[in-house]
Amino acid sequence: MRRGPARGLVTAVAALAVAFGGAASQPAAIADVQASAVAPPQLDVAAPLPSAARLTDILTPLLSSPALGGLPAALVVDALSGAVLMDLRGQDPTAPASTAKIIIAAAALHVLGPEARIDTKVYRASDGTLYLTGGGDATLTTGAAGSPPRARLQDLAVGVARAGARPVPRVVVDTSLFTGPELAPGWKTSYVTEGNVAPVQSLEVDGGRESPGVRNAPRSPDPAVAAGKDFVHMLAAAGVAVSSSQVTKGVTPAGSPVVATVTSPPMYDLVEEMLTYSDNELAESLGRLVASRLGLPASFSGAAEADLRVLDMLGIPTAGLVLRDVSGLSVDDRIAPATLLAVLRAAAAAEHPELRPMFAGLPIAALTGTLIKRFRDPPVRGGAGVVRAKTGHLAGVGALAGQVVDVDGRLLFFAVLAPAPKVTPGEVALDRVAATLAACGCR
Repeated sequence: MRRGPARGLVTAVAALAVAFGGAASQPAAIADVQASAVAPPQLDVAAPLPSAARLTDILTPLLSSPALGGLPAALVVDALSGAVLMDLRGQDPTAPASTAKIIIAAAALHVLGPEARIDTKVYRASDGTLYLTGGGDATLTTGAAGSPPRARLQDLAVGVARAGARPVPRVVVDTSLFTGPELAPGWKTSYVTEGNVAPVQSLEVDGGRESPGVRNAPRSPDPAVAAGKDFVHMLAAAGVAVSSSQVTKGVTPAGSPVVATVTSPPMYDLVEEMLTYSDNELAESLGRLVASRLGLPASFSGAAEADLRVLDMLGIPTAGLVLRDVSGLSVDDRIAPATLLAVLRAAAAAEHPELRPMFAGLPIAALTGTLIKRFRDPPVRGGAGVVRAKTGHLAGVGALAGQVVDVDGRLLFFAVLAPAPKVTPGEVALDRVAATLAACGCR
């Protein structure tokens, strides 16, 4: 029997909690729908599999759309059995855009752990200088804490005031946790001014945005120094005068005592935010933290190597995989759809419960994150509330990878990576593939 819209909406959110024994967080946007809907059905492990031949016949014309560049790489597999249901160059390494974040999400959860948190600290040197020392928390903010509560720069200033750390001759920012270039190979020079990402440093506030709270605002060319200047103002507001308004970079002297600390939300929340909103800054910071934990340089190359090592740990082949960053912003990245779906299947496996929070972060079609404005018009409206997938787009690249529960209650994983020449037509074509997959029992 085919689902109505409300039932499909509930099932999409509850699917992984039911099928894999984990609790997926549920965005407030769907709370009213859930309250009035019937209880979600259990996913039936005996639900019929789509016919691979039938599914391939139906999806192939859609994948041949000129809007997708004519030759995408695509793969559909059954989530529980791993059976391949449709394969069009699914093993071919292809530009992934932001679907690459699926891998760093798994790496952060597997290596750092779902409960891990990130500290930002202030140290006081013997001469009274304050060292604002970055720990890699890309969610540090100057705004409201929000929910889940973010670490706030003003709370550090208040902590310094309460510690009685006076007088303060100057503030120095310490970004020594991260190393190497701050912009990756294959990144456009305009990424910073266009607001896609800031130079990657271990200390920043509000994502390095020059206008906090404005998502696409230009980013600061030096986020750490900008954070230090904000900190000086907040110290003054807390009653701690700083003799010099000049902020410089340096390394915290060994043995300096900590006078204030703030702590990030747990890793499962950071991963969810990174996936839901496709946060490049957060992805790159997590990549460096994973690299550091594995004894690798906290750099672009180290983070990429960390991704490869985690794939090896999970038993996922890496042949042909190329990573110049971990956010997917580099036009030189190459990942096969099969790799992305192998990561999702690992996250669904009983052996890796630590990976389960990844599914809560996948945007819900027409409801959350980077899919909130998609799947709203015919002929893709049937995917609304049913498709959960990581988006990706760069110049000449369109991608979508995630999960869907089809009309027979079968949970499927899919990935489509395409050389889409234009963003909007490419997104519509990708959405049509996903919506058709959701609507087709294909038996």
